Amino acid sequence: MKMRVAAMAACAAMLCSCAVLQTDQGIVATVAAATSAGLKYSVHDPARRHVVANYVYVYAGALRTVTGNPTPDQLIDLINSFIPANVRAQYPELAFAVSIVVAEYQSLYNKYHDNVATLYRYLNDVATGLETGASGL
Repeated sequence: MKMRVAAMAACAAMLCSCAVLQTDQGIVATVAAATSAGLKYSVHDPARRHVVANYVYVYAGALRTVTGNPTPDQLIDLINSFIPANVRAQYPELAFAVSIVVAEYQSLYNKYHDNVATLYRYLNDVATGLETGASGL
């Protein structure tokens, strides 16, 4: 199980980091596709998939609370603080969502870390992509 989750997280991260055009629509579409694939292939039980998808929405909401200019590591800590550690342990499949966020944010941070307004706009796109991908159950 953990190996499958790790493989899905790696695939999701690669999909997001390969986005050629960093546009609002491109980010939303790429993150949505990665989220949908992560849910589909890492969570086979429909009831469990629904629970995991609901937690993906929590990550999306967490992204919309970002203030300042966090590093990628600080962003991980921030979004993980929205879901208790025992829940993350119970649903290790959530790792794919964190990988998607980190892959996309790292790419955006490298390019826009001095432009906070653009970074926030694109973080909102990542959040929208998570929600879009999670809604396609």
